[in-house]
Amino acid sequence: MAGHVDVRVKVAASLDETWRIANETETGGSATADDRHSPGHEIVSWDPKKNRIIYHITTAPDSGGRTWSYYVERTADSASKTAYARRWGNENFTYSYAFWQYTGSGSGSEIRCVCDFEMAPGSPMSDRDMEVFMERGTRAAMESTARAATAAVRAATTGDPVTGGPPR
Repeated sequence: MAGHVDVRVKVAASLDETWRIANETETGGSATADDRHSPGHEIVSWDPKKNRIIYHITTAPDSGGRTWSYYVERTADSASKTAYARRWGNENFTYSYAFWQYTGSGSGSEIRCVCDFEMAPGSPMSDRDMEVFMERGTRAAMESTARAATAAVRAATTGDPVTGGPPR
C-alpha cells in the first residue's frame, strides 16, 4: 500500500507574490510571523544558491502523546515555480516525497501540493490515517500562505493588510 495526497488552494494574489511569500516564509524571511509551521521546524541548513533548505522537525504531541521527529529537504525552482521535498529520519515512513506547483495569471494563483508516501510496517498510523493527517496539515499550511499573500497584496495597494482600506 501507499498513501497519496493532492491538495489545491486558490490565492487572491499574483503568482509572483504567492511564490515570494511562500519562499520567504520557508527561508526565514519577513513573513515568518504566520502560522504555516509549528514551533518544531528548525532550519538545519540553507543553501540560497541551490534554493535548498533542510529542516529538522519535531511535532507537537498527538492525541496519543506521541511526537514525531524527522528531517525534510526542500528544493525550490523559481523558474518553473515548483518545489520538491523528501522526508527522512523517521522509522514510521518507508518513504515520503512532496511536490508543490504554483500557477496563475493576473491577480490570482493556485498552490498545488502532491504527497506520496508509504507508512512502514509497525507504524502507529496506517497509510489512510496519514493521508487524512497530511491532507489537513498541508491544506492548513497552504491556506496560511494564501492569507499571507493576500494580505501582502492588500497592504501594498491600500496600506492595510487586514481590511483592505486605508491605514487607521
